[in-house]
Amino acid sequence: NYLLYGDEEPLAVIAIKMVSEKSGIGWTTWAHTAIPVPIRAKGVNQEKFDGYIDNTKIPKLILEAMDISQ
Repeated sequence: NYLLYGDEEPLAVIAIKMVSEKSGIGWTTWAHTAIPVPIRAKGVNQEKFDGYIDNTKIPKLILEAMDISQ
């Protein structure tokens, strides 16, 4: 199993693959990086989405731009 899944749990790998295929998304890595990601937006509140932002902050900014509280 190590050759197929490395250090990852086989059931988790298969489940993630199924969900990814169903939703039409793909992953390029199993690892996370701690670097900000480039983001741009056009429209209302676009200034909040300009430059490099920590990826965990993006959903919060979207909610804020939509005036939705968590």
